[in-house]
Amino acid sequence: MLDLIAASIKGRMGKNSIIILALLIATGALYIILNFSQSMGQAIEMNSSRMGADLAILPMGAKEGGLEQATQGPAHEGKIPLKALPEIQKIAGVEAISPQVYLGNYSIGDQKATLLGYDPQTDFTVKPWLMNPLQGNQEQDQVIIGKNLINRTGSPLKVGDKLTLGEQSYQIAGIMDESGSYLDTSVFKPYTKEEISKGYSWMSVKTQRDVPLDQYANILQTNVAQIEVITRTEMSNTLSSQLTGILKGKSLLYAGIFILAAMMLILGSMFNLSVHEQKRDLGLFQAMGATKRQISKLIYGEAFILALMGALLGLVLGILAFYVVVRFMNAPGFVFQAPPFTYQLVVAMSGILCALIMGGMAAVFPLWQILKLDPYDAIRQGE
Repeated sequence: MLDLIAASIKGRMGKNSIIILALLIATGALYIILNFSQSMGQAIEMNSSRMGADLAILPMGAKEGGLEQATQGPAHEGKIPLKALPEIQKIAGVEAISPQVYLGNYSIGDQKATLLGYDPQTDFTVKPWLMNPLQGNQEQDQVIIGKNLINRTGSPLKVGDKLTLGEQSYQIAGIMDESGSYLDTSVFKPYTKEEISKGYSWMSVKTQRDVPLDQYANILQTNVAQIEVITRTEMSNTLSSQLTGILKGKSLLYAGIFILAAMMLILGSMFNLSVHEQKRDLGLFQAMGATKRQISKLIYGEAFILALMGALLGLVLGILAFYVVVRFMNAPGFVFQAPPFTYQLVVAMSGILCALIMGGMAAVFPLWQILKLDPYDAIRQGE
């Protein structure tokens, strides 16, 4: 039986190649869509939780550049008055405030880096991204650097190495994981009183959850002078908003259903044509004593082997394409990571199962046409 199936497949490689291609596209698309959706969900959840800040406090006028200004970190111009810090602390529902100050731009290799001063004691936006916990308290001559800066000096930078910015030399105390935000190209040091004497460049605020963020924003802007407020929702850049909308709108799901339906039509048409060309041979088998069960095994066997070939090729291309997407889709505010291996394995097995089901369904109608024919009629129609 296997020899007959193999001979049948080889004898119609042109049409069978189209069948395999349809299954390849369907399986690969299913793998990419399901993993991309899961990856997006992870990115939204992870970045939302690790962002830490519910509100960003900016100097007056800094918001005029658009919301993307907020996602790029502390403003380079303008200052938040020092008195704003205790005034914000008095607002009911404010749980924590972490101020930062812009200290200048420097070059690390071919990468532009932003030096920022922060308060390690009140911080909840930098340390959550550390790849490894700090060893002790961070001193004035120690810095934490973003992930994009470690490979810009010829040899990779690591904890304990010296880093020179302008005329000042620092020791690297920690390295942050990739965040997809301004943190990746930033260097953080504890600020001094002199460095914040003119005010802060940015404040991250954590609030209680029982009051909507837009209400907090209104309260702060009403009670604290010379500031502007951006909420966590607003801090999502245009790309992240679009991607979140794709997930909420189930556009990926609809695209997947459309692709599967289109491939199913192609698959059914091509397999029906392939079986039609075999009418004479199948009629001869029946005339020689082959049972309907044996004919069914022959047709279904061919369908399942073609489906398995298409599924395996589709998974290989789907995996490669998905990891290309993961690599190049990182954007400000989001980090795309592959889902856990167990999830990918379930998706891969589901893709194979889906292809086998599609192959089996595509064989039903042509098989029914063959079995209802008299062997003599099948031989004549196949001539």
